[in-house]
Amino acid sequence: MRNYLKIVICHVSLFLMLCTVLGLSACSSPQLPPPTIPGNIDTTGTLPVDTPSNNEQVTLHLIIIADTDDISIGQSTQIDLRNMQRLMGAIAAQSLDRIVLKPLIRDKRITHQELLNILERLHVQPHDIIVFHWAGHGHGSPGAKWPYLDTAAKTTDFRQVIEMLNSKNARQMIALADCCNAPLINTRDIYAAQSLRRQLFFPENIVKMFIQPKIKIIASGSQSGQYASGTNSLGGYFTYNFLTTLEEALLNENNPDSVWEKVMRTTRDRVRYDTRNKQTPQYKINPINDKELNKIDAGDIDTPVDEHAESVNKDITKKEPVSPGDFNQLMDKILQEIK
Repeated sequence: MRNYLKIVICHVSLFLMLCTVLGLSACSSPQLPPPTIPGNIDTTGTLPVDTPSNNEQVTLHLIIIADTDDISIGQSTQIDLRNMQRLMGAIAAQSLDRIVLKPLIRDKRITHQELLNILERLHVQPHDIIVFHWAGHGHGSPGAKWPYLDTAAKTTDFRQVIEMLNSKNARQMIALADCCNAPLINTRDIYAAQSLRRQLFFPENIVKMFIQPKIKIIASGSQSGQYASGTNSLGGYFTYNFLTTLEEALLNENNPDSVWEKVMRTTRDRVRYDTRNKQTPQYKINPINDKELNKIDAGDIDTPVDEHAESVNKDITKKEPVSPGDFNQLMDKILQEIK
């Protein structure tokens, strides 16, 4: 009997030990690692709290209005349209499905009302991006900082475009006007041909520049009183330098937090150099109100470039003005309308 009890006790002990071992084995089986919780992130200006989540797609609304039929401009607007569309398409394609490109292209001269209708019908979600690009004629008005876009039937104040785009409350808004900002006259310069590079961008740069920041950028290719110039092989100086500088930023693995400021500043400086200070782009990043929108920054003021420096446009050829009398009459009519 004692031997029988010993055997039973021994079996029970073995059973309990086996259960304990199995329990420990189950607890120590491979598990999915816990989610990584980032440390303190500096969210000043570049990383807002409401940054889109990793699985959320962002729509990039690309609006290009290019007057490609005007022979007085030449082929520059066609080049602007193609280059802008290509680069934005590459950004979306290399965003790892984070950005969906939704282009809206008008390659002929449109009326004032047609442009307003396009902007009014634009449906934007809070995390979306708007990129607006005007490539065509424009002119300036006394006392006005931003240009008028020469839409048919009636000109369009670029400020009105800015205000309508701003009302969409997109995460990012980039509004560009590559046009003259002086009394109506046509000049387009030609300079040596180069080509935009076609390379793979750093995905983190796309996130850093187009996904994370909540930012608004407005810019025109020339200041008040200046004409815009371009090329029949590359397009406008402003558009070409903006796209080239943006492409360089996307290819740079060491971008600063203020990368958009660097892009716009470098674009301005390159255009000024190429044109010997005859054309200086102006830009605002995150304008707060009308007072800020119209404020003249120190960077807007021309400073001489080195006259002895080697320029990429040694052989500049200018086109003759087209019907200055007609332009002056139209200018007088415009000034009457805005009084």
